[in-house]
Parts: sequence; C-alpha cells; structure tokens
Amino acid sequence: TVIGVVLVGASTTLGVTDVHVRRGAAVMLIAAGAVLLSPRLQDVLSRAASPLASAAARTAAGTGRGLGGQFVVGALLGAVWSPCVGPTLGAAVGLAAGGDSLGEATLMMFLFGVGSAIPLVATAYASRRVLARRGALLRSAATGKRVFGVTLVLMGAAVVAGLDKMIEAAILDHLPQWWINLIAGV
Repeated sequence: TVIGVVLVGASTTLGVTDVHVRRGAAVMLIAAGAVLLSPRLQDVLSRAASPLASAAARTAAGTGRGLGGQFVVGALLGAVWSPCVGPTLGAAVGLAAGGDSLGEATLMMFLFGVGSAIPLVATAYASRRVLARRGALLRSAATGKRVFGVTLVLMGAAVVAGLDKMIEAAILDHLPQWWINLIAGV
C-alpha cells in the first residue's frame, strides 16, 4: 500500500505515467529472467544483495517471533515484491491515480494489497506439504529456474511489444459484461 501510494504521488508530482510504470516493469521482468538464466549474473547479484539479505535475516531472527517482527519481514517482502508485480501494480496505480483524492487512492492501494496478500497466505499454508518433499524440490530447482527465467523474459518482451494489452483486449471481448463491470468497479 505504501509503495503504491508513493508511486501515485510520484505520478502526479513527477509526471510518471502508467506507460513509464509498464516499461519499467517490463525491463525488470527481462532483467530478472536474464539473472535466472545466467549463473554468472546470479553470483554477481548474490554478492551484491548479500549485505541486505544478512540484515533482513538478522531482523527476522531478532524480531520475527512477534507480530512486529512479522510486520517488518512482510514490509521487506512487499518492498522486494512490488517490482515483480509490475503490470498488475501498474494497473492498480493507474486506477488509484485516476481517483478524486489521495484518500481514495490510498484505500484502493490498501484493497489491492489485501487482495494480493490472500493468495500469498494461501500459498504459504499449501506449501507446507511441498516443502516436506524438499529433496525432490531441490532436484528440480535448476530446471524450474530456467523455465521461470525464460517465462519472465518472454513476459517482459510481451509488455514491451504491447502483446499483453492485445491479449487483455481479446480476453475482455469474451468476458461477460457483469464481470468487466465488477473488475472496473462500475
């Protein structure tokens, strides 16, 4: 919510548009995919991020048991996760920026955050069973990393080329009007 509100504020103050957010998100998707496809880039990123990861681990270990600690860990996750949801966050920021007030934008970003958190919490609970079979998961990690890297690069390229908007338009043509109204908040 905080990052979304900051982006909305930046959009009005600095003239950042949804096109800028989309392009930035596409570049980040392609960069993340490239890192997943290159062991050398993974090593460079790992060394560069090591101090931040160590600080986050110390914070989680020191405060992670209580609600405050979980809030800090969640805030760190939110800050890291925000760029990964570029197109979706861009759409939410665009809707929030079109609101009549900063309060309305904040409410919209808060609801986006709550809606995003629900599947994350469900995934966390569902992942317990998967993590119990950790050996099989680790053996398939290299393949999964490559598949995910290729997927991110392709998604980033699709955003740059505008294919995501074409796919969105094609999907909207087939959705019932009541669903479109629900999504658009009409």
